[in-house]
Amino acid sequence: PSHREVQAYDSLKLAVMALDAAGVNRAKVMEYLEALGTSKPAYQGVSGTFAPSKNLDARPAHILKVSQGAYQLLD
Repeated sequence: PSHREVQAYDSLKLAVMALDAAGVNRAKVMEYLEALGTSKPAYQGVSGTFAPSKNLDARPAHILKVSQGAYQLLD
Protein backbone atom coordinates (compact mmCIF):
# COMPACT_ATOMS: atom_id res chain seq x y z
CA PRO A 1 0.00 0.00 0.00
CA SER A 2 1.04 3.58 -0.55
CA HIS A 3 1.87 5.93 2.33
CA ARG A 4 -1.50 7.63 1.81
CA GLU A 5 -3.35 4.33 2.18
CA VAL A 6 -1.36 3.46 5.30
CA GLN A 7 -2.05 6.86 6.89
CA ALA A 8 -5.75 6.62 5.98
CA TYR A 9 -5.98 3.14 7.52
CA ASP A 10 -4.31 4.24 10.76
CA SER A 11 -6.44 7.40 10.97
CA LEU A 12 -9.68 5.48 10.50
CA LYS A 13 -8.58 2.78 12.95
CA LEU A 14 -7.80 5.45 15.58
CA ALA A 15 -11.14 7.17 15.01
CA VAL A 16 -13.03 3.87 15.42
CA MET A 17 -11.07 2.98 18.56
CA ALA A 18 -11.79 6.41 20.07
CA LEU A 19 -15.49 6.25 19.21
CA ASP A 20 -15.77 2.70 20.58
CA ALA A 21 -14.14 3.79 23.83
CA ALA A 22 -15.73 7.23 24.27
CA GLY A 23 -18.94 7.23 22.25
CA VAL A 24 -19.92 10.24 20.19
CA ASN A 25 -19.02 12.79 22.88
CA ARG A 26 -16.43 15.08 21.29
CA ALA A 27 -14.72 15.97 24.57
CA LYS A 28 -14.38 12.32 25.57
CA VAL A 29 -12.97 11.40 22.15
CA MET A 30 -10.37 14.15 22.53
CA GLU A 31 -9.51 12.91 26.03
CA TYR A 32 -9.07 9.39 24.68
CA LEU A 33 -6.74 10.52 21.89
CA GLU A 34 -4.75 12.81 24.19
CA ALA A 35 -4.26 9.90 26.64
CA LEU A 36 -2.48 7.79 24.01
CA GLY A 37 1.14 7.45 25.03
CA THR A 38 0.53 8.66 28.59
CA SER A 39 -2.21 6.93 30.58
CA LYS A 40 -3.03 4.64 27.63
CA PRO A 41 -0.47 2.79 25.51
CA ALA A 42 0.60 4.46 22.28
CA TYR A 43 -1.19 3.26 19.14
CA GLN A 44 0.91 0.72 17.22
CA GLY A 45 -0.22 1.28 13.66
CA VAL A 46 0.86 0.21 10.22
CA SER A 47 2.69 3.53 9.82
CA GLY A 48 4.41 3.27 13.20
CA THR A 49 3.77 4.32 16.78
CA PHE A 50 1.34 7.18 17.37
CA ALA A 51 1.16 9.11 20.62
CA PRO A 52 0.28 12.82 20.52
CA SER A 53 2.71 13.72 23.29
CA LYS A 54 3.42 17.38 23.84
CA ASN A 55 7.19 16.89 23.65
CA LEU A 56 6.92 14.92 20.38
CA ASP A 57 9.45 12.32 21.49
CA ALA A 58 7.32 9.29 20.57
CA ARG A 59 7.99 9.68 16.85
CA PRO A 60 10.96 11.51 15.33
CA ALA A 61 10.26 14.26 12.83
CA HIS A 62 12.00 14.38 9.45
CA ILE A 63 12.27 17.42 7.23
CA LEU A 64 12.73 16.88 3.52
CA LYS A 65 13.65 19.37 0.85
CA VAL A 66 12.44 18.74 -2.69
CA SER A 67 14.61 20.26 -5.37
CA GLN A 68 14.24 19.48 -9.07
CA GLY A 69 12.27 16.33 -8.26
CA ALA A 70 14.84 14.95 -5.80
CA TYR A 71 14.33 14.53 -2.06
CA GLN A 72 17.01 15.62 0.39
CA LEU A 73 16.86 14.85 4.13
CA LEU A 74 17.76 17.97 6.12
CA ASP A 75 19.58 17.82 9.47
